[in-house]
Amino acid sequence: MNGSLLLIGCVILICILSNRWLEHLPVPSLLIFIGLGMLFGENGILRIQFNDYETVNAVCSVCLIFIMFYGGFGTNMKVARPVLAPAAILATLGVAGTALGVAAAAHFVLSLPWLESFLIGSVISSTDAASVFNILRSQKLALNYHTDSLLEVESGSNDPMSYMLTAMAIAKEGREISRIFEYVQGIDKELLSSCDKDYKGELAFFAISEKCRGKGLGRKLFQTVVEYMKTKNISEFYLFTDTSCNYLFYEHLGLTRCCEKKQAIDVKGEKGDMTFFIYEYQIEKGQKMY
Repeated sequence: MNGSLLLIGCVILICILSNRWLEHLPVPSLLIFIGLGMLFGENGILRIQFNDYETVNAVCSVCLIFIMFYGGFGTNMKVARPVLAPAAILATLGVAGTALGVAAAAHFVLSLPWLESFLIGSVISSTDAASVFNILRSQKLALNYHTDSLLEVESGSNDPMSYMLTAMAIAKEGREISRIFEYVQGIDKELLSSCDKDYKGELAFFAISEKCRGKGLGRKLFQTVVEYMKTKNISEFYLFTDTSCNYLFYEHLGLTRCCEKKQAIDVKGEKGDMTFFIYEYQIEKGQKMY
């Protein structure tokens, strides 16, 4: 016990004494401290064995509190006030979008299950406030359009969103959603193979808020998709949908239903039937929508 306390004290002392010297290096000090931890770890030179996971959880929880609130304590509100709105969007929707993007890359590139992919995306989706503050303040950077203040506020306030996404991924409800998502994806793959067509484009996600429906926004948004497909020389593309969506909307836009499959779905013990569809759109035959 005394030896462990002595070792911990030595590591903390090394970090404190080296911090001033590390400020002059063109490398974030966080990387140096990570390397120091790897040096003392089980696979490092010292090969210190440590498997007390309960202690690790307690220490990490305490550190997480300081990390989550450090950004707010170290931010000048007079400088931060003009960028609060965009920073809030980046710290919430930006983090969620990053998590989904990383999850998609992990799933399709590394062939990982959706749950593990989303967990990886959630863990690394937020920017590290300590690194951002260290780079901006140590180098005394003053970026145009208050970008430096935006980065500071965003990096100091995005950890709660990442923490919430991670908690959702490891919770029972998150696992259930992932299971359903993988099941539906399997049905979509089966439908696509039954169509026996080699589509060059896919409309992966198309959604309009209920408050904005009936105002022609859906048609304008879909026309934007069509124009984008034209720039990529794609004359035909497809999309997946099902009876939980307003699938008839696509028929009004001129899409053709190619395949469909009725399937029983079990959601939290409640069973019901859903029908899954593939719709296609041929641009050269489609009429321009106003």
